Amino acid sequence: DAEVQAVVAVVCLPEYRWNCSVAVYIVWLESHFDRYAYNAAGPYRGWWQMSEGKFPDPTMAFDPVLATQRAYQLWVESGGTFSTHWPTAGKGF
Repeated sequence: DAEVQAVVAVVCLPEYRWNCSVAVYIVWLESHFDRYAYNAAGPYRGWWQMSEGKFPDPTMAFDPVLATQRAYQLWVESGGTFSTHWPTAGKGF
């Protein structure tokens, strides 16, 4: 489906050394591939449902490319684990 292909095209770039399937799974669990997903509880935004504090400009979270770059940076900083920043969706990864 085109929606999945669009996510894979961004999340599974060769420079990202994470497990592509797991990263796509996290985006699905967090936002159902909705780049404009918003959860007021955080607030959490975008594909990756990251909090405002993760970006210099919170609207950057709604840009799939910028949000994925930031998600990858956080993944690297946490030693290659998803569970640090996505404790529910990333549990066990």
